[in-house]
Amino acid sequence: MSSHSLQVLWECVCIAIASGGLAVRCYVAGHAPHGTSGRNTRGQQAECLNTTGLYSITRNPLYLGNYFMWLGIVLLCPALCYILAFTLAFWLYYERIVLAEEEFLLDRFDDIYREWAGRTPAFWPDYRRWVSPGLPFSIKAMLRREYTGILGIGCGWTVVHTYAHWVVERRFVIELRLILVCLASLSVYVMLRAIKKHTGMLEAPGR
Repeated sequence: MSSHSLQVLWECVCIAIASGGLAVRCYVAGHAPHGTSGRNTRGQQAECLNTTGLYSITRNPLYLGNYFMWLGIVLLCPALCYILAFTLAFWLYYERIVLAEEEFLLDRFDDIYREWAGRTPAFWPDYRRWVSPGLPFSIKAMLRREYTGILGIGCGWTVVHTYAHWVVERRFVIELRLILVCLASLSVYVMLRAIKKHTGMLEAPGR
């Protein structure tokens, strides 16, 4: 197999890993009831404790999805130092967020949270504990919550791929296909954000 074929194959593996991470987030968002698993920017919020679906096998499925989303992009530069640095930075950043969230949930839900947290791993899933989601999957809820992930993957892919060109070839190259990927992800982001902000097309009862 030629070096070009190997490179294409490796890129496909990276795309699969990043897309798998986004799929985890989309699955969680599509099944989540109102008041849970959102992108809360004004402090901790929770109207109920989600313990079904992916939350039955890991306490932090959204962060698990984030890890694989960005790992797939980092792997475009397949050097162990990059992978280790990313994993360490990810751990240090999200550890503080998780601790703050768990303190909030413990204060709000007390014994219910203790019982769920006691049987559910913090990060790596335990598939033996699977409980089917309490709500059916909602495409509208998923699109309303997770359109930013599409932009993140598209732009992240372009930036890291361009950086990899510079590291290997010592020249600044932006490939046309990467520009198209970035523009496509930006277009999807702008469209869905506008729909969410100005219409009720993505509203779903109870989500």
